[in-house]
Amino acid sequence: MNTPAPKCFMSYSWTTKQHATRVLELSTDLVENGVDVVLDKWDLREGHDANHFMETMVSDEAIRKVILVCDHEYVRKANERTGGVGTETQIISPEVYRKSRQDKFVAVVFEKNPEGKPFLPAYYSSRIYIDLSTPTSHAENFEQLMRWIFDKPLYKKPQLGKMPEYLKEDAIALGTTSKARRATESVRGALANWRGHVAEYFSAVSENLERFRLDADDCNRLEQSANTDRTSKNVETFLPYRNEAIGLISTMAMHLEDGQSSELLHRFFEDLLPFLDSSQTVASHLDTDFDNYRFIVHELFLYTIAILLGRQRFTDVCTLLQTQYYVPNLRVDSWNGMVSFEYMYQPIGFVAKAVENHLASSLHPHSDLLEKRSHESAVEFPKLMQADFVLYLRGELDRLPENRHWPRWYPVTLDGSSTTAGNMVFEVFARSQSTRYFNQILKILGIQSKEELDALMHRYAERSFRFRNWHSPAQMMGYEFIATRD
Repeated sequence: MNTPAPKCFMSYSWTTKQHATRVLELSTDLVENGVDVVLDKWDLREGHDANHFMETMVSDEAIRKVILVCDHEYVRKANERTGGVGTETQIISPEVYRKSRQDKFVAVVFEKNPEGKPFLPAYYSSRIYIDLSTPTSHAENFEQLMRWIFDKPLYKKPQLGKMPEYLKEDAIALGTTSKARRATESVRGALANWRGHVAEYFSAVSENLERFRLDADDCNRLEQSANTDRTSKNVETFLPYRNEAIGLISTMAMHLEDGQSSELLHRFFEDLLPFLDSSQTVASHLDTDFDNYRFIVHELFLYTIAILLGRQRFTDVCTLLQTQYYVPNLRVDSWNGMVSFEYMYQPIGFVAKAVENHLASSLHPHSDLLEKRSHESAVEFPKLMQADFVLYLRGELDRLPENRHWPRWYPVTLDGSSTTAGNMVFEVFARSQSTRYFNQILKILGIQSKEELDALMHRYAERSFRFRNWHSPAQMMGYEFIATRD
């Protein structure tokens, strides 16, 4: 069944022939876009009472919308209550004054005074209007008028959600906010002791992260669904501290020279790695006991690389990717005390259950959760995807000569249902059309020449390899154009 067209009455003044023509053109545009416009030129016939016609149109319940076309003459007649406009004003103004929320009447401004202020009747002066006073504003705001008529606002209030876990009384407190503020201010102000303040903050995070540890006995005792919910809430509680950390890292990337952050950032993540797995100091051996830490550290590292790449802090990135990390007391076979950056990605079991109720069609729930949380940061999700792809390539190239298989960085953000490639080429590779720029990216990838990258691309081509919802790695890099100009 078709919805009846909204009926709209046009109230205006016969100021000039040109003005009347503009009103007619606007009315015609509205009719052609599905609005049943009542206009005196169309609906007032010889022998009709003009005043009665106007009174009826304004008060008629079938008229859902009334447009007040405002120019200097309309405002004069409305304020002085003269002519047909004055008659309409006597009917309209009590309605407007009586209702604080008015959705039947709107002023459409056709003219402004020499100071650029709109001509508006006194009774309407404090209300929102639609500006059609110039050809430019008409083109921009006609859609606004259509949305008002059809009650289809551009912005809709989202469904009310639940209070974040980190605001609840029993939320875990990291106790690092004052240190983060001090470190950020010292970096931004280029203070002599900025390095000490940053190191103090990073140490506080790594030391106090123990407060987020899930009780191993509870993990073993709880049913899977309850344990998943508990882990999810734990990760959500960490969100403000994630934002706190990436806020400082963003400030460092913006205000420090490339390479100045390398040692501090490397040591920070090295101090976080013992939380990712069982050690001699933690008796539990169940992977689920460490799911929260694995998500937190992976997310922090992904944001850090994304921020550094965005600011072209390539020396800092190289340090984080090529320098191994010492993990004391790690219980793994053939362990020599050192691990690569890839150790910061480990499979995380809880995310599949944590989001399945909301994202049942997701291809990779880890990606969907990262994307959802990115909305509460200043780092856009495509930047995380770029960082994820660079980390994946670096891991692939590191293992290419020896064909080793562990550890391995898996780019989860490229495997989510809500992310599609389109024709996207990631920025660092689009810029790598410049040979000079590409030579810097080679260092990040840990290789010496494009020929080494050719070998990996050839392997992908042989296997017709691609990520779900994405093109092949070569297409994502715009590989045929890399290093093609100075």
